[in-house]
Amino acid sequence: MSKILRLERRGIEGYSICMAKTHPQGVKKERITWHTAFFDAIRLELEDYLPGLTFSFELPLGAEPLRIDAVILKEPDLRIDKAIGWIFRRVNVIEYKSPEDTLTIGDFHKVAAYARLYLSQYDAAMTDIAISFIVSRRPRELLRELTALEYGITQAYPGIYHIAGEKHIPVQIAVAPELAEAEYLWLRSLTNKLNREGMGRIIREGGLRVKSPHIKVYLYQVFQANPEMLKELLIMERATVDQILEEIGWSAERRAEGRTQGKKEERRSVLELINRGYTLEQLKQALTAEVTE
Repeated sequence: MSKILRLERRGIEGYSICMAKTHPQGVKKERITWHTAFFDAIRLELEDYLPGLTFSFELPLGAEPLRIDAVILKEPDLRIDKAIGWIFRRVNVIEYKSPEDTLTIGDFHKVAAYARLYLSQYDAAMTDIAISFIVSRRPRELLRELTALEYGITQAYPGIYHIAGEKHIPVQIAVAPELAEAEYLWLRSLTNKLNREGMGRIIREGGLRVKSPHIKVYLYQVFQANPEMLKELLIMERATVDQILEEIGWSAERRAEGRTQGKKEERRSVLELINRGYTLEQLKQALTAEVTE
């Protein structure tokens, strides 16, 4: 019987890190809900422009089971300086492909049809709408097929390709891992191959947005997709563990009681409890009990 690190959801307020037993025949993986994390990532990427944007996700098109991944409505006078928003119009149809999926020519034509169907369902003009595909890897086969169909493909910005050929509708493909790292942290981090530096960065930046209603769900999905990297970071990065100690209130309570146990012993104790599957609330209860004994 082997063990792997697993994350368990404890409602929107947090998560726990567990050592899950698995059978030698293989590991049953929990499904990563990439689209849920993407909905939060795109809002985080455009957080400077939120007052002028309205987001709708999994928008139904009529009575049939047809849904657009996301629609972003932009105020007419809003200017978006980030390259991903250069082609934005009043109505922006968004299709996302997770690390477990790829963008095909069939998907391309389907979303173009969805955009036109949106026009008839929601009373919009052809000049009001734009299409964005946000993908987790470059769709090489699709780009070859579009070239063969005489679509024009221009790299407008690192990782962002403008596609000419859909009459009256601007189209772009944004390849998340090719986007500028400094500008597109949230979309670039939607991966199951996050390295330690990347994991540390989203934790630090996430900590600055602790009041955001989107950050906890986003981080949960990324942690769930990269459990071993999260564990490695907790073990190797002192600052991250110290942040957890502060979050659960243990370090402050220890200092208040005048108990000056060494940092190495603190981190070792916390990691032992984490590996036993304690949630942050359970950690707080367990460690607070130690302080009051």
